[in-house]
Amino acid sequence: MLFNSPRQLRRPALLSAIALTAGLALAGCGGAEDTADEESSSQATETTESTSEATAESSAESSPPEDGTVPDFTEGSLYDAIVFARENDLSYELDGAEIGDIENTREVTVTDQDPEPGTEFAPRDVLILTVEQQ
Repeated sequence: MLFNSPRQLRRPALLSAIALTAGLALAGCGGAEDTADEESSSQATETTESTSEATAESSAESSPPEDGTVPDFTEGSLYDAIVFARENDLSYELDGAEIGDIENTREVTVTDQDPEPGTEFAPRDVLILTVEQQ
């Protein structure tokens, strides 16, 4: 191939340089990254497993009953009732205290609730909790 002008010479050289750069970039990404991906994946799996175990332990009391009914929160902590409400897409309202006045929901006792324990619920239902600070 004869090149009549410098411009004709630059085009194949530019395309070759782009192809070479792309090839090196793709080839260079494979080796060390595979090892890093395996380590990262292993760490992510361990983190997920430990997080799942911790979540299961912390929400054991507040997990939804299999029959889809509201549990009995009376004499329990406000914290457990709030966790249940959030996990089940329920709204909640407090009677007897303002949420802004409560420093630790684990130290607040639920004395009454509406709906009553055993009542079926649906997402976005409202759980009204009467509370007493200890």
